[in-house]
Amino acid sequence: MKLAPIKYNTITHKNSNYNRINNTAFKTTAQNISFGSSEETLSKINSDINAISNSYKFKTKMSSLRRKSLNDRVSYDDFIVASMFAYNEHAVNFPIKEDFFEYKIKARFIEAVKKYLNLEIQKELNDFLKANYSWGFFTDKKYGGSESFAIAIPCVLPYIKGYEAEVSVLKLKDLEKKEAGLRKDIDKQDKVITAKEQLSNEYLKPVQAVQKDSTLNLPNSIMLECKDKAIANEIMQWTLLNTSARPIAIGTGSYDSNSAVRNKLKSALENARETYENYRTPTLIYCENFDKLLQNSNPKSELAAIKALLSNTYEKYHATIIFTTANSNTIENVLKQPHRMKQIKVE
Repeated sequence: MKLAPIKYNTITHKNSNYNRINNTAFKTTAQNISFGSSEETLSKINSDINAISNSYKFKTKMSSLRRKSLNDRVSYDDFIVASMFAYNEHAVNFPIKEDFFEYKIKARFIEAVKKYLNLEIQKELNDFLKANYSWGFFTDKKYGGSESFAIAIPCVLPYIKGYEAEVSVLKLKDLEKKEAGLRKDIDKQDKVITAKEQLSNEYLKPVQAVQKDSTLNLPNSIMLECKDKAIANEIMQWTLLNTSARPIAIGTGSYDSNSAVRNKLKSALENARETYENYRTPTLIYCENFDKLLQNSNPKSELAAIKALLSNTYEKYHATIIFTTANSNTIENVLKQPHRMKQIKVE
């Protein structure tokens, strides 16, 4: 079959070839294409950029937005979008329509901002946007058109610059802080575990032995030295819950006088003696603020009475006094002798 010769001068072929050539040029030399924006449009664009960029309200808004976004660790892309909306509140002739960012086109716009920021856009911005982003909603005047963004980008650019690096540094610091916190928690748990092991060896296991052999003795008192009150409380609660002795907690007020602490302790000790006489069970007394009675600044007569008590607390009452202190250096040394007091220190 003989084919008809191709007529290169037909209108159909000319239009097809013309479109193919133009499409190639569009993709490769987009930045050099000018759509010939009118003088009036370009004038309005430049006027809006100057007016908005120099607006005190806009500057204040953007500075505040950047600070808050950094504080909230807002992502780079989300900050760009938030900046566009901030621009929109101050737009003059070419506002961005609110529905714009409901479409997938948002990602393409973020891309355009980054290109402009990285100096990948050499040509006048409005022409670049028209040439490279002339599709769908972006060029639809209903959503603001390319002019809106040709104004918005230069206005918000000073506040976007450096944001990505700064928020990345902050996020890194957050991670370092979190890691430090985890290390601190691990260190805390190590201290807690060590203290619990010591308490188990010094008291919890011996209590079980005493209940089988009544000739054995338990410590007269146990001092837990720990500067962290939360850790001290955790260890103390664990001890009271895990002892096979009868636990008693004397809740004294932080402003109780020494005599008030002594009276409450005396009552608990008498109660412990009765418990042992009736049930042959020793008592563990947690006396809050017991260290107030042990201060080397207290009168010698009071310290002498405590010394006598701690010399035979278990023998006389079948009780062990356990307490916490933040600083054992304030306690009279004679009271800390091993036969009177077992010492456990949480470093």
